[in-house]
Amino acid sequence: MQRILLMTTVLVLAMASPAAAIEGVVLINSAAAAAGGITAGDTAGFPVSLTEPGSYRLAGDLTLVDANTNAIEISADDVEIDLNGFSIIGTATCTWTAGTPPTVGCTGTGTGKGILATSWNFTTVRNGRVRGMGSNGIQILDGGRIENVEVVGNGGEGVIAGLSLLISRTLATQNGVSGIVAINGQFIDNRSVRNGNDGIFASADSVFTGNVALENNRNGLWNFFDAGVFRANISNRNGGVGIACASCAVTGNTVNVNQGSGILVTRTSPIINNVVYANTGPGIEISARAVAVLENTVANNVGIGVKFTLGASASGGYGGNLIYSNTGGTVTAAVPELGLNMCESNTTCP
Repeated sequence: MQRILLMTTVLVLAMASPAAAIEGVVLINSAAAAAGGITAGDTAGFPVSLTEPGSYRLAGDLTLVDANTNAIEISADDVEIDLNGFSIIGTATCTWTAGTPPTVGCTGTGTGKGILATSWNFTTVRNGRVRGMGSNGIQILDGGRIENVEVVGNGGEGVIAGLSLLISRTLATQNGVSGIVAINGQFIDNRSVRNGNDGIFASADSVFTGNVALENNRNGLWNFFDAGVFRANISNRNGGVGIACASCAVTGNTVNVNQGSGILVTRTSPIINNVVYANTGPGIEISARAVAVLENTVANNVGIGVKFTLGASASGGYGGNLIYSNTGGTVTAAVPELGLNMCESNTTCP
């Protein structure tokens, strides 16, 4: 009993003390932020400056009263921040409005970021929430990891990152710009919902697996340039294209009721086993050569079901697809069939 009481007393004192440490993990709460000295060079108040590699853990919410102040600034490689179920809370409020396209409007915005590491690599953030920052919720550089985080109602991007990002099980919603943005990386089992620009955007060479993008202002999921993989994602009711990419493998996705094309590819890409339904543009739109469109269900789109912009010169083809009830027709004429397709109620396509 005495041992239990002693351990409890030590833990309570550690939680109450500014910048206490437990087993090498530095604890941060509002008292520690106000006192300063969490690491060398950290001054009193916000931002909390983390100038040394190591593990840091929130022991309470951090609440800011200024939209132009950062909550945590990182100036070292290899920093891990466990939000520990707590929140970083700013002054911004963002509201989503349905429309064509849907929009997000924010008040109380500024330049303040929740977690900022602009010149340092290998930052990890996990297990909590960053809400209402004046600008971006989390802004980190290369080799970062973000896991099990909610970025909600920030005035800028929910998350913005550099090269080789790994982000998983994260919710980005009602941010003023895009939900999640990176140069490249892996995006696994995230939800990006009702943001003011794209749901998830990568510049190049990224893998999207098991993500959900809903009701964002522009594109749901977008790999802008070079190779990418889209596998088993859901992208519905976005204001632009459901899935947009350059040279990508697009397999096993559900892409419905977007206000642009369902799937748009601009370079050589296999498009296989997707469900593409009730989009305002073409169901699947290809503006590249040597694209194989195989075993997809494409139905009830306002545009043509499958559009090969280059027509017969596309040198790709389609096979094994079910294409029906698209207002603009079934498929572009004179494109080779790579196997039997069902167009409307027969096998004569287009």
